[in-house]
Amino acid sequence: MQPKIFITLLLFCTATFATHAQDKNPYKELGKKGEILTLTKGQFNEFFDEGDVQQIGTNLVNIRTMKVVKVMTEDEAEKRLDNTTGKRFLSVDPIAGKYPMLTPYQYASNSPIAAIDLDGLEGFITMPNEQGNKLYNANADVIKTKVFKSTFSHYLPKKFIDLYSNGQGTPYRLSQKETQDLHVAYTGFHGITENDNAKATDFINSIKPGESMELPEGYSITGAAMNAGTLGRFQIRLRGKVTKDKDDNFSFEGQMQYYDIYDFKTTKTKEGDLQRNDWGDMQTDFADKNLNGKGFEITSEWIDIKQENSNYFDYFKGKSEEVIMNKMADKSKVTGEVKKANSENKQ
Repeated sequence: MQPKIFITLLLFCTATFATHAQDKNPYKELGKKGEILTLTKGQFNEFFDEGDVQQIGTNLVNIRTMKVVKVMTEDEAEKRLDNTTGKRFLSVDPIAGKYPMLTPYQYASNSPIAAIDLDGLEGFITMPNEQGNKLYNANADVIKTKVFKSTFSHYLPKKFIDLYSNGQGTPYRLSQKETQDLHVAYTGFHGITENDNAKATDFINSIKPGESMELPEGYSITGAAMNAGTLGRFQIRLRGKVTKDKDDNFSFEGQMQYYDIYDFKTTKTKEGDLQRNDWGDMQTDFADKNLNGKGFEITSEWIDIKQENSNYFDYFKGKSEEVIMNKMADKSKVTGEVKKANSENKQ
């Protein structure tokens, strides 16, 4: 039993010491008692140069007693200051293991033959054209993306375009601010289209007075983002319960989630659904033909909502549904700049 007890105590002491080693407050001597936050929350040591003896100029000084411990020779001082011998990198990047291909210490995502590196971030894998020119292939895509982004003034459509061009189809979850900045048209259980209104009416009519009924799985209505270039026409997923009182008045309590696939693919609309405008169709078709990228899902968090004696969900009260128009970019000008980029690609 004694060896087991000894090992247990040793592990306990080691764990305690490791935890204590990270529990440091460099401002304690100044009377600051606030919590010290670290990048890795104690997983790695983020405090350095904690020894009592530090180099100041050509002297080694005890910074606690402020006494000179040693006067170094010029060679000793230069050698000690040369951090390439052991202290150039004081600790491993805590997330380096998750993204081995994205680091400032390698070129073109570690693919220097197959890829080029334009800005030190990610490698661009390209194929040479007939003239053996790789650089134009990458630059043409960058130019076309920038040209298309220039037709929008708000930050959100620009962000979505970048995600389409560079995100590799990774799903995106909207923040609360981004959800509000969509400027979604006020919407209630009956929706904003004839088809959604008819669907909601049929569902409410199936409920007996004084009873409640849960929405079926997958129930959704159409939403409209008034911030041009964001979601446009999209789905509002609903889940929750509809209640009808004895006077046939209904109320709804549940949650909603915005959902869309951002991919510049136009779908035919049914009669009674929300229709697209010509300008929106032109931009969508233009992007589909000229931008290289991959579509991705956009969702919001699930949002608690209610609707009682109102035409729209309570969430929308006080929210902006202001229309944010595209910049009135001339179609021929935008097309001309993209053709220029494509012509450079062929040179």
